[in-house]
Amino acid sequence: MGKPAFFLRFYKSQKMRFAVLVFIFAFAGAILSCSLLVQSNNKAYARAQAKNWDSELSDHAGIEDDLDRELDYEFSVFNLMGRVMGIFALGSILIVVWGCSSILMFHNRSMEKSYAMMKIFGMGNRDIFIRALVEGVSFGVLGGLLGDAGGYFLFSHLSKKLGHTEGFIPMFSGEMFQILLLVVAILTVIAFFGNLISGLSIYEMPIIFLLFGRKGEKEKQTNRIYWVIECILLYAMVSVLFRKNWKDINIMLLICAVIVLVLMVIFYIFFHEQGRKRNHGIKTLEKMSGISYRFLCSRHKRDAMLAATVSVGAILICVGANFIFDFSTSLRKAYSKNNGYTTVVEEPGFREQGMVQKILDKNGYLYTKGYTKEMKYEDIGVKQVEGEWDEFYALVIDGQTDNSQAFQVPGGCFASENYFSYRCGLDLREESGIFGKDLKFSKRTGLGNVMWNIFPYNFFVNRSDFGWGLDDTWDTVFIMDIDLEAEEKLETILAGQRCNVMTTTESVNEVAELLSDYLSVVAVTGIMLILVTGTFFYSMVRSDLLSRKKEMFLYQVFGASRRKAFWVVFLEYLMIAWTAAVCVLAASMLVGGFVYGFLLRTFYPLSAPTVIITSLSVTIFVLGCCYIAQWINFRSGKMEMIRDE
Repeated sequence: MGKPAFFLRFYKSQKMRFAVLVFIFAFAGAILSCSLLVQSNNKAYARAQAKNWDSELSDHAGIEDDLDRELDYEFSVFNLMGRVMGIFALGSILIVVWGCSSILMFHNRSMEKSYAMMKIFGMGNRDIFIRALVEGVSFGVLGGLLGDAGGYFLFSHLSKKLGHTEGFIPMFSGEMFQILLLVVAILTVIAFFGNLISGLSIYEMPIIFLLFGRKGEKEKQTNRIYWVIECILLYAMVSVLFRKNWKDINIMLLICAVIVLVLMVIFYIFFHEQGRKRNHGIKTLEKMSGISYRFLCSRHKRDAMLAATVSVGAILICVGANFIFDFSTSLRKAYSKNNGYTTVVEEPGFREQGMVQKILDKNGYLYTKGYTKEMKYEDIGVKQVEGEWDEFYALVIDGQTDNSQAFQVPGGCFASENYFSYRCGLDLREESGIFGKDLKFSKRTGLGNVMWNIFPYNFFVNRSDFGWGLDDTWDTVFIMDIDLEAEEKLETILAGQRCNVMTTTESVNEVAELLSDYLSVVAVTGIMLILVTGTFFYSMVRSDLLSRKKEMFLYQVFGASRRKAFWVVFLEYLMIAWTAAVCVLAASMLVGGFVYGFLLRTFYPLSAPTVIITSLSVTIFVLGCCYIAQWINFRSGKMEMIRDE
């Protein structure tokens, strides 16, 4: 029998494991293919959604050109969401690399004696390579085909919900075939190297250690070389696929490397210290918890890997739940932090001391007072360029009662956003006479402050330095940074006044409505990643429990019931889960800080209910995995086989 045929026959006896791994690779392929499709069609999404969001746009002439200019803007929401999908794709690759390598490692650990016997009877490095190649091609092709089909249906669902259109790309097309080849190639590389590295790490152990657990002389460690080769290949492939988001990829890789390294170090040190205490017999052996504590941390690397895998799923749950349940509040806080205000009251005409200002002062509202006007670039001597914006918004600061740093510039200076400075040829820290006086360009206003803003402005300058003059064509504005309760009260007290109250709540609701369908697909993608991570942990637990059948049989030999024998092992896993749940807090702060900083440019508001829900979810999930895995293991094998052994 040929070796490929032998390994294929071997998988007939491992149908469940094979099906689980194909399922995992299919999930990863679906996320990856959908992300690639979204990346190539993101602009079409934005255009379709913008037309549906504002039906009046379709009646204007030149709408396509306006949309193109708007969508090409640096801080377009849809470009941002396209980057998010790219990050999800990279996350799926990282999780699959970690999870599949861990599963294969645990599975091979449970077959240590089989490896030793095959090594005695002549199995060599070439056989390990052939087995890895068979698995790599099998998992890559099957997972790629199923994943590509699933990714296309997810993409079609997104197209229908977000763009209210279907059939951006036919299922049987050249682009879909290219994506299929890319997905199969990436999954094959992951499966091949994962199996090769885990197989070599077991094969290169001394036979005496595999059979009897005794130390022996180690052979040359070549698995680390292949691990480096895999990392280089995957990084090159991902960099080419997501070259538009290359900076985001590097940042995420750095953060993931730091998180995994920190988690592994923390868990390894913790379990090593607990193992040292265990050896000194601090805990009593009269209870099941004492026995579990004795056996806890006997394999530091295994326990650290299990805890780190639990942590990955818990981090996804923690960050995702916090983002979903706190979405509106987070958007409002991010708006306030990035723009320096949440509410603007606009009073028509030029007012030195109007009724609105008196009402605000009477009710104790603090504000920045200014004057605003929509102008054309031609009015200030800047030539109109075809395909560029015609208008800009001026803001002249007249005074402050809130001392807001967002609208402060020193005397003789002005602040401008990027586009206005580009059109007018302004250089930072250089003087310009564009406002009628020689003023220094001392500050950039951060975000564009034009798109997705309740109050657009392209520059602001102090009234004492403004040389154009003010007249009745200017409107008076009061800019405030207040909470939601004060905002609602403000709308009530100004209800009868001739003014326009613009609030962040309106903008947040519009953005939430605009992104609701997009976020629903992102949420589905996140749930898929959580399911994949959970499947990883279940497979690892089942492989580990399979290798510990003899241990639980010995508990029963010495008088323990089957239930108590199970709980001795289960408590060990629960201790690992609780330890991981506690350590997840720090990791969630780091990951959440990256997500919130990337999306909203604000801090991560970790809430206590989210932490409690995450900890309970992790505990219940781990216990469920143990029960299901143990039940399947005992149905698939008889205890008499262990007794005979």
